[in-house]
Amino acid sequence: DGVSLRLIGRAITVSGVVIATIAFIQVILFWRDWLSLGLLPQASFRVAAPNPTAAFLNFVWVFWIAELIESKRWSARIFFALAIIVVGVVLLYTSSRGGWLGAGIGAMIFLLVYRRAFWTQVQKIWTHNILRSVVIVIMLLGVSLVSAIAVRQWSHITHGDVLVARSEFWPVAWEAFLRSPLTGSGLFTYASSYLSSLSVPPRGVFNQAHGLVFNLISETGLIGISAALFIFFVFIKSVGYTLDLSVNESHWRIAALAGLGATFAHSFFETPYVNPPVMILIAITSAMVLPALATRSWRHIPALVVLVFGSAWSVWVYTPLHDGIELGNKGQWREAATSFDDAIKRDPFSTWVKFQSAYSYHRAGDSARAITLYQNALKYEPGYSINW
Repeated sequence: DGVSLRLIGRAITVSGVVIATIAFIQVILFWRDWLSLGLLPQASFRVAAPNPTAAFLNFVWVFWIAELIESKRWSARIFFALAIIVVGVVLLYTSSRGGWLGAGIGAMIFLLVYRRAFWTQVQKIWTHNILRSVVIVIMLLGVSLVSAIAVRQWSHITHGDVLVARSEFWPVAWEAFLRSPLTGSGLFTYASSYLSSLSVPPRGVFNQAHGLVFNLISETGLIGISAALFIFFVFIKSVGYTLDLSVNESHWRIAALAGLGATFAHSFFETPYVNPPVMILIAITSAMVLPALATRSWRHIPALVVLVFGSAWSVWVYTPLHDGIELGNKGQWREAATSFDDAIKRDPFSTWVKFQSAYSYHRAGDSARAITLYQNALKYEPGYSINW
């Protein structure tokens, strides 16, 4: 309230420049290494943190589209067009098939809104023979190059066949749901379910089910999935009453909707919302799309009080846990164990804190206390196998 959509959108694009630049430099270095051998790339390549990067950038390029639409100067239009191409290259080299799907959905939302303006531009180009030929050649070359790279990226060594790519993750989530269908295993506990179902090592630990629906039923059960569906339909209803899917609507609001649509599509094969930066972007863009409150009401005060109290409580509870981790990193194991004990007193239901305390007592030489804590924690976390 009181902050323009344009300002919020530009703040997101500025933060996106850093991520896009870092990832694009990785792509440049990949090509440089191959070209230095006198060869074109003969293998697929993924930028670091590919899925979070794809999810984050799907919130960035949509606002650059808004900048492109709003810009009056050709220099600005060329800059943002090049920026969008750079993000497109990075998205290609994330090799995130869910991210690609999301980008496609975001583009479709823009085409739906600006379909008439887009068709008008196509007609203008088509009436000029030379311009039409140039555009067709550029499009054919672009589609050929992107297709060639995409086919190689699709078969990256980290990918499985489309039909079995999530067979390692979704059955684990389903088993967790069947064990506790009403409430699930608890928020952010998928890693625990994974450890109890599959051997680690040789596998690595995964903290999410690589799919919104499966992650929700695993961690929150029927109550959680029902609440999510209720919130989703209320959100759609609220937005639908006020959103004008035409050129008359704010470019920035349409961009926010496109980013949310991209992330929603991506979420069916990944779980972007467990990534804190993406979680924040979801909240920000949701606020941009939702209608502003006409009046302030006292009815919102209780929710605000709960939010503030919950935040303060979380800081109070987890401060000794944070302190214990810092002390452990410095090798001060006895002091770390004491700090973890304070954390256990503040949150006696946290199994993870007990594991950390047990590890610290073991490193401090108090094996008896460590064994007691491990035994107590393993009753609730029998799949625990590593200090993660």
